[in-house]
Amino acid sequence: MAAIGWTRSGGGIDYLCGGSLISWSFVLTAAHCAVDANKTLCLLGSIPPDTTRMGDTNLASIEDDEFAQQVKIEQFIKHPQYRQSKHYYDIALIKLTKDVLPNVGVCIACIWREPQQPSVSQLEAVGFGALGFGGKLSPTLQKVQLRELEKTKCAERIPMNRRQLPEGLRADQMCAHSDTMDTCEGDSGGPLQTELHDVFGNVYPFVVGIVSFGTPCTEGSTGVYTRVSSYLDWIEKEINQSLSYEGCTDSSLCNGKQNPTISAEVKPKWPVNRVGLLWEEKETDVYQCGGLLIDYQYVLTSADCVTSNKGPPRFVASSPGSDRATVEDVFVHPQYKRDNSYYDIALVKLRQYANLNETKPLCPWLKNHKAEGPEGMHIQVDFGGPVLIEEAKNVYRIRGLLSRRTQGCDSNVIFTDITPHMQWMEEIMFKNLNKWLVFSD
Repeated sequence: MAAIGWTRSGGGIDYLCGGSLISWSFVLTAAHCAVDANKTLCLLGSIPPDTTRMGDTNLASIEDDEFAQQVKIEQFIKHPQYRQSKHYYDIALIKLTKDVLPNVGVCIACIWREPQQPSVSQLEAVGFGALGFGGKLSPTLQKVQLRELEKTKCAERIPMNRRQLPEGLRADQMCAHSDTMDTCEGDSGGPLQTELHDVFGNVYPFVVGIVSFGTPCTEGSTGVYTRVSSYLDWIEKEINQSLSYEGCTDSSLCNGKQNPTISAEVKPKWPVNRVGLLWEEKETDVYQCGGLLIDYQYVLTSADCVTSNKGPPRFVASSPGSDRATVEDVFVHPQYKRDNSYYDIALVKLRQYANLNETKPLCPWLKNHKAEGPEGMHIQVDFGGPVLIEEAKNVYRIRGLLSRRTQGCDSNVIFTDITPHMQWMEEIMFKNLNKWLVFSD
């Protein structure tokens, strides 16, 4: 919310209109706020506003000025088709002399882009206007809850002056009212808005209309508002900026309001490192035997998984519907025998390198690393799959491979410790590379 003011000769400022900060250098308001309506134009001429104030909820007090900002007006841009004698095209932009700085009390408002109002039961008008017809302007920011009024009913309440409304109420205008109060003198140019929240509870104001004119602000009065979405193209052209929902709801810009009843979080998309072994390309059961990417071309798994009566696996996949990676070769530890669980370790070489954008191989755990105790281990019953150690938060290393001799979730875990087999793994994976490319220290 922006208060739009006129600086007087004595140094005081009269805030006679409102507006909405829609970018860091532009305020949206009504075109009829281009002049001081309190002055006799024939004597003093058109007096434009010269300053704005944002982040202040009490214009008469300095106690709430911690986040307030006073910014001068560089240019008042009325819609080119606006005429002071009519109630149409009542929309304008104020270009500021400098950018406003985002803080706890100041942030940009979103523009409602759709032709129809949001599907909410009530809208909210905000401003420093008078609290009643003929009353003084309020120094404190006021809010009133309003309901949209169907246009034919609105036309029955609004005097249809042929000079000011020769076309009647148009599609680029909307009406709102309540049983008690409405916007009043001094609220002109301010927002008719609604607050919407995202899935995380962040609350954003969306400007639907601009206070234009109405009946005298008494009980049950009715206001007419400029429908902002009708002028979206003109606004974006003038400010040379897209007013997308994505831009105005960037939560990193401001420390905005929160809806305490909503709590959600995004779980990060972890890169793939666990894969399933497959013997046929059309197979979908990726949990027959597991394996772990230990390099972008090698999968570590158990020897038991690759020496079954089905023969060696021909493909690996991260999920039933994911792409199949073709197996080029299988290396079983030379001392492995199927009649026991010793040396139950194997390497599967892929024909192509794994996708660097979607996969992240895990490094082996070494004896000098932290989290050596069993309380740091993460184990799932996934035969051939990894036994992991969480070295730091969400940082894992592979400690071993789960043996098929593990009976289930309630039994003792039997796994092959990979640390004694590091040299064997290095000889296969790095035999053509320089000696410094090894796992061990």
